[in-house]
Amino acid sequence: MEQASQGQRLKIINAEHPKLSLRRQSELLNINRSTLYYEAKGIDVNDMGLLNEIRDVWERYSFYGYRRITKELNADGIKVNKKRVQRLMQQGGIQAIYPGPNTSRRNQAHAVHPYLLKDLKIESNLTAF
Repeated sequence: MEQASQGQRLKIINAEHPKLSLRRQSELLNINRSTLYYEAKGIDVNDMGLLNEIRDVWERYSFYGYRRITKELNADGIKVNKKRVQRLMQQGGIQAIYPGPNTSRRNQAHAVHPYLLKDLKIESNLTAF
């Protein structure tokens, strides 16, 4: 049986249930009670300007991570720390482009060609000076 996601379980909770309290409902659905009261914040107006600056740097240098982008912004006169840049990059869906792990691992779907010079003795016709 497939387990319902937390979002689906949150939709089931009824705050005006006549017999089950919120505490009991959260226990039955295996949800922390604090998540019932959580309201997500939006992005601040000040952060939107900084996010646009981060995006401008990232568009020029898409391989820069949050550390290099922070240095670039500080060099441009925008005082910001790396944690704020990292948070805004995550919220804005900005990510450095770089090779991932196992790039040298062979793809099993690709054909393997035999080495044809395996048993041949290779001699040079050049003489040393």
